[in-house]
Amino acid sequence: MELMKSIIELLGSTSPFYLILIIFIVSFIENIFPPIPGDTMLVFTAYLFGTFSHSLTALFIFSLLGSVLGFMFSFSVGHHWGRDFFFETNHKLMPINFLKRIEKKFNKYGVWVIFMNRIFLGMRTVIGVFSGISRIKWWKALLLISTSTFIYNYLLMMMGYYIGDNWERIQMILKQYNIVAGIIFFIIIVVWFIRREKYVVNYKKEMK
Repeated sequence: MELMKSIIELLGSTSPFYLILIIFIVSFIENIFPPIPGDTMLVFTAYLFGTFSHSLTALFIFSLLGSVLGFMFSFSVGHHWGRDFFFETNHKLMPINFLKRIEKKFNKYGVWVIFMNRIFLGMRTVIGVFSGISRIKWWKALLLISTSTFIYNYLLMMMGYYIGDNWERIQMILKQYNIVAGIIFFIIIVVWFIRREKYVVNYKKEMK
């Protein structure tokens, strides 16, 4: 508790401008490098803003911008580089027949996947890239991610702002959520490689 109080006092003496800048950078990077704890930092910063009576408006706007721009960066990578790379090289990680199947399903359900993107911790980068690889229009992806991020970030900030005195409880909830999300992510990866191996074997048979 003493360590937490010291951290709060230290960050509380930091200019709100720098805290907002940090949240913007973290919100952007977490869409490229998933281990960054962007959600936890946003809740904690909102808690600090509530404790020291700072306005949440700028914090919310820049957290939204960072998250949306980060997702669209991943989208751009998938759109301009990913599709050509995998389709033209027939990379063994994702053979063409497997990629086409994923693309077909993503084009069918991708709207909901993008909209629910914020709750899939660890999968945000993958979802962003596959959004770009798929045939989903950039403006549709932008609209979906902006809407979902608006709702998600708002709820996180209200959690931190109004339940500030229970910060440790919030931290525990987020920790448990991250563990569950991590387990789900691990299962998805295992299933991914099992199915990928199946399509690699089938593709080799077709080539013969």
